[in-house]
Amino acid sequence: MFRITKDLPRAKEIYEMVQERVKDIIPILPKDKSYKIIEEYYEVVV
Repeated sequence: MFRITKDLPRAKEIYEMVQERVKDIIPILPKDKSYKIIEEYYEVVV
């Protein structure tokens, strides 16, 4: 068993990266499908 520690600077970097990519991707997707990208990024981050 091992312990996982929080890496807040890394989490912040990932969050900023996701925000940047979502800004680029969301406008080219149909409005009713944009949630799928957000769900995928959420799964990757988790």
